[in-house]
Amino acid sequence: RWITVMTINEKQFTQEELPYLSSAVSACAYAISRKTDPGLETQLLRPVFYDIETTGLSAARSHVYLIGVLYFDGALWQLKQWLAGQKEEEPEVLGAFASLLCELSAPVENDSEACRCICVDFNGTTFDRPFLKKRYAACGMADPLEDLFLLDLFRLFSPLKKLLSLSS
Repeated sequence: RWITVMTINEKQFTQEELPYLSSAVSACAYAISRKTDPGLETQLLRPVFYDIETTGLSAARSHVYLIGVLYFDGALWQLKQWLAGQKEEEPEVLGAFASLLCELSAPVENDSEACRCICVDFNGTTFDRPFLKKRYAACGMADPLEDLFLLDLFRLFSPLKKLLSLSS
């Protein structure tokens, strides 16, 4: 009804692509976060890429109708999308996203290299996170991103725009 779950088989990617994507994001996040969280030195970093689609730009007058998440579960890339066909279904979509983030950021029992969830977005600092925070509040729900490490690729790479000859 409102959830679409798809597993992307490793064979759809070259053997070289899979480890580099996860490792590159983890390395960037680790380098950025070392100053603020020394405890990261003993943890594995699990990147969770996400994006939202909304019915408008104002969280007060609009709602989230789609959240997409991509993460590596250790063997396969998992792509999950939650779709709200009607505004009344938004709390279900927000709840499913929150549950997944909680699951992915939970410490792993009996594992000395516990995983830590890093939410990776593009321009999320300016739009996605503030929008989600307001929508979670409007639905009477706790914001699952509040206590997680967040990495905004736009903020990370925008200072390199000229160096990389990027147009926008």
